[in-house]
Amino acid sequence: MDDSKAEVQDPLLEINFGKKDDHQPIYISDLMEPELRPNMENILREFKDCFAWDYTEMSILSRDLVKHRLPTMEDFKPFKQPPF
Repeated sequence: MDDSKAEVQDPLLEINFGKKDDHQPIYISDLMEPELRPNMENILREFKDCFAWDYTEMSILSRDLVKHRLPTMEDFKPFKQPPF
C-alpha cells in the first residue's frame, strides 16, 4: 500500500492586485493553460472592485454569519489528536 498522499489542490499562482505596501493577492490555478492566463488576469483586474479585501468592506454581512463557534459540552475536556 502506498502511504503517500495525493495532492488535492491545484498549485496556485499568486497575482498581486495591490501596491507594494498594500498587498491584495488573487490566486489562480498554476495549471491553467498559459494562453488563458492574460485573459483571466484582465477579467479579474476589470472586476477588482467586486472583491472584498477586508471584513470592513463587507459591512452588510452580519458578524454572526462569519463568526466561528465551536460548541462544546460544559463537562467535556478537549484533547489534541496526533498528526497523521
